[in-house]
Amino acid sequence: MQTAVVPAHVCQLLYQLLVGKDEWIAELSHQERLHHTVLQSTHDGMIAIDENEKVLLFNQAAARMTDISQEEAIGNLIHSVMPESKLLRILQTRVMEGNQQQTFANGRQIVTTRVPLWINANFAGALAVFQDVTDMVDMATKVTDLESVQQLLQAIIHSSDEAISVVNEKGQGLMVNPAYSRLTGLNEQDVIGKPATADIYEGESMHMRALHTRMPIRGTQMKVGPHKKDVIVNVAPLLVNGEWKGSVGVLHDVSEIRALTNELEQAKQ
Repeated sequence: MQTAVVPAHVCQLLYQLLVGKDEWIAELSHQERLHHTVLQSTHDGMIAIDENEKVLLFNQAAARMTDISQEEAIGNLIHSVMPESKLLRILQTRVMEGNQQQTFANGRQIVTTRVPLWINANFAGALAVFQDVTDMVDMATKVTDLESVQQLLQAIIHSSDEAISVVNEKGQGLMVNPAYSRLTGLNEQDVIGKPATADIYEGESMHMRALHTRMPIRGTQMKVGPHKKDVIVNVAPLLVNGEWKGSVGVLHDVSEIRALTNELEQAKQ
């Protein structure tokens, strides 16, 4: 057995290389853990496959949105895990697809961007990043339904021969129909957004009284509009889901009521 004498500076260099390698490996491990934590913590779903169609990445957000566990996905062929996946198309075209709508097998709706993966100019697979928009789509549907209901109610009110006015919980005008304008001589610009007293020539606002008392008011006589029209008013407060949202009033032309009364008296005679 032969013994070799190694100079001190060479020993020092070897020691630094060994220590540096350990530090380098530790740094790589730290970076890998950091990247793993970031990928698993993001709210965006991420699915990556290699050029052989095997799933490389399937983060927790993807598992939550697809109802497929990471254990079921990683290492298996994408078409066996998710037959509806469009990542295979990226393997063929190698072209990015941005902001694409897709529905998973469990019914969840997403918006996704799919990109090809390149490593040192070599094609390595495909990645999909996606967000769950199911709640937003449902909300948009509900808003559309509410708008349809609102339009229907407006059409009903506007087609009524009864003069109708609606105010909000603060007593500000929300809506009047054409029959109201014909009776009072006031148009929407004169009333909507204005205090409930804007149309009154003589008398107290029954809208405000109904809002204060939370009780309906029937058969109150007053004068409204620039022509001092004599009317009889019925007002009722509006309760929506346990909250007071305003009041609705129906105005009747006193002159018409008098004419009808006279006709009735004549008929009796």
